[in-house]
Amino acid sequence: MNNQKIVFMCAGQGSQYYEMGRELFRSSTEFQDTMIKLDKVFFQLTKESMIEVLYRKEIRKNNNFDTLKYTHPGIFMVEYSLAQLLIQNGIYPDYVVGSSLGEFVSCAIANVINYEEALHCIMNQVDILEKYCQHGGMISIIHDYNLFFNEPLLFENSELACVNYQSNFVISGLIHNLELIEAFLKKKGITFVRLPVKYAFHSSFIDLASESYISSLDNIFYKKPAMKLISSLTGTAITALNKTYFWDIVRNPINFREALKSIGPAKDFLYIDLSPSGTLANFAKRNMERDYAEQVMTIMSPFHKDMENVEKLKNLLNPRTQMLTHKHIHEHTNLYTNRKYMELKSVFPEIRKLNEVEEGRPIFWIHGGLGGVGAYSGIATQMKRPFFGIQARGFMTNDSPLIGIQNMSAYYVQIIKAVQPEGPYDLGGFSLGGVLAYEVARQIQKLGEEVNTIVMLDSPFGNTNQGDGLQRKKANPKTYILQAINLAILASLKRDQLNVFQYLIHRNQIDLRLTEDEYIEKVIHFAKFRGLNKPDTFVNALIRSNMKLRPTYRREEYYVQPLTNSTKCYYFNNINNVFLGEMEPYFMAEQVHTYEDQMNALNQWENIIPNLRVIELEASNHMMMLSETRSIDVIIEKCRKIYD
Repeated sequence: MNNQKIVFMCAGQGSQYYEMGRELFRSSTEFQDTMIKLDKVFFQLTKESMIEVLYRKEIRKNNNFDTLKYTHPGIFMVEYSLAQLLIQNGIYPDYVVGSSLGEFVSCAIANVINYEEALHCIMNQVDILEKYCQHGGMISIIHDYNLFFNEPLLFENSELACVNYQSNFVISGLIHNLELIEAFLKKKGITFVRLPVKYAFHSSFIDLASESYISSLDNIFYKKPAMKLISSLTGTAITALNKTYFWDIVRNPINFREALKSIGPAKDFLYIDLSPSGTLANFAKRNMERDYAEQVMTIMSPFHKDMENVEKLKNLLNPRTQMLTHKHIHEHTNLYTNRKYMELKSVFPEIRKLNEVEEGRPIFWIHGGLGGVGAYSGIATQMKRPFFGIQARGFMTNDSPLIGIQNMSAYYVQIIKAVQPEGPYDLGGFSLGGVLAYEVARQIQKLGEEVNTIVMLDSPFGNTNQGDGLQRKKANPKTYILQAINLAILASLKRDQLNVFQYLIHRNQIDLRLTEDEYIEKVIHFAKFRGLNKPDTFVNALIRSNMKLRPTYRREEYYVQPLTNSTKCYYFNNINNVFLGEMEPYFMAEQVHTYEDQMNALNQWENIIPNLRVIELEASNHMMMLSETRSIDVIIEKCRKIYD
C-alpha cells in the first residue's frame, strides 16, 4: 500500500456538524495551529471566531448546523486544517479532488489560491447568496437515480444536483416543492435525508447571485496547480481555472463519479477523505469494486475516533515508519557509504550527497528558490565531514511539491532524522534555503533535539510584511523562466569569467507576448549559444521545475518564530546589500517600477536571533554570491572553521 498514490478528497455542504474536528483541535498542535491561523482571517472578515462557534460548550453536536455564514467557512477550515496536519506528518497528496464547496479546499491545498483568498471568496459567496437568493434546500435520495427522470413530480419541482452512485442522488429545490417531494417519497417508502443547507445549491434557484458573485472574483489570481487537481465540475484533471470557476462549482451539477474515474484504477491509489463525516469515502467505495474498499480511509466522524484514525494512517504511510524497514540505514550513523546513501535516496529522492567524505557527523544544507542544491557542490567538496543537500520535493521529478515553508520543513526534518536519527544537527542554506534551515531547526528543537549550528547565506526574512526590504508583486511566470535559464548559464561558466553579461539572456531579446511554451523554446535556443551545454530536454525540465516550485513557497504566509533553545547562528551578509542590481533585466521578464532592490534582512534576523554571528563578504549582488571567487572563498574559509 505504501507504493500507492495518495488522493485527498474534500467534501462540501451536507457533511458538517457542530464540534466537527474537536478531538483534533484538542490533540493535534498542527490542526490547532492551522485552525487558529484561519480563525484570525475569519475574525477579520466577520468579527466572530469560528473556533468559538464550533466548539463552545452550550452547543451540542446534534443541533442543526445550517447557518451559511458558519457552515461554509467552517467546512473549509476544518478540512484544510486536517490536510495540513497530514502533510506536516509526512502524508502528502499526489492528487486532490473536491466536491462542491470542497473545491475551495482542494484548490488551496494545490496552491491555486492561498487560504486567505479562499476564505475571502467563500465569505463573499455567503454574503451574495444571502442577499439575492430565496431559501431552498437539498434532499439526498437512496434510490436508483433514474427515478428523477421517470417521475414528473421530481423533475418538474426540483433539479438534479448530483448522482453520487447508482442508488443515491441529490436534488435541489425551493422549500414548498421539496415538501411535496418528501411526501411523495414517504408514501413510496423511499429513504431520503434532507441535507442541512438552506439554499438550493447546484440549481437555477441560485442564479440571481451569479452576476454579483462572478464580478467579485475579478481580482483573484489563479496559479497553476502544484499537484494533480481533479475537478468534480468537469469530471477531469484541470491545469487552469477560468474566472467563473468558483461560481460554477456551486451552481452546476457535481460530477464526482467521473472525477473519481479520471484519477485511474482504484487499485493504484489510497483515498483519504478529509470531510467531517466521511461523506466522500462512502461515495468512493460505492463507485469501485468491493476488493478495493479498504483503500478508502476516513479520518473525522461524529464518533470521536479522529486521532485514532490519524495514527493508523501515520503508521501506514509515514516516511519515518518506512525508514524503520531499512534497519541498516540507522546502523553506524557516522558512516555514510555509497550503499547507505543509495538506500536513503531510494526512500527520499530529495537527498543528495555532495562530497565523497563517508565518516563523521553530517552537514545538511537546504535548497534555495530554484529547488536544486548543485550550487553548494563547490563548498561541500571543501568540507571534511559528509555534506548532504536537500532538494525540493518535485524538483526535476513528477512528485507533487509541498506547499508552504512550514510543511516543507516538516518533511525535511524527516529526511534529516532518517540520515541522522539524533542530534546535534548542523544546518544551512543560501537565500530561501537559510529560511528553510531556520524553520527546520525550530521544528527539530520542538522535538527535543539539539541543533548545533545554522548557516544562512544572505537569507531574506520570512513574511515580507515582517520586512526584509524587498517589495514584490506577483511575478510573471516568464520571470521564473528567465531566472532559471540565466542561473543555469551562470553555473556553466568558469568562476569570475569576465563580462558575464555577454553570456546571459536580456529580457529585451525575447518578446514578452510569446506564450510560455514559446518563451521556453526561445530561451533554450539562445542558451545553446551562451555556453550552456545541456540537452534541451534537461533544460526544459529544469525550467518547468522552477515554474512549478516557485509559487509553492508562500513566503508571504510564513512568520519567523524564535528558536526555543540556544543555537549558534551564522549570517553571511553581502555588504553591497543589493538583490539584483545591474542584473535586474536578466532576472525580471518585465520591468517592475515598484521593485525595491535593497536587502535589509540582516536587521530583522538580529532582532529575533540573540547573538547572531554576522560574517561580512562582498558580492556584486545576491544572485552572484555563489558564483564569484571573492564571496565563495570567504564562505568556504568560514565554514571550514564552523564545521571543524
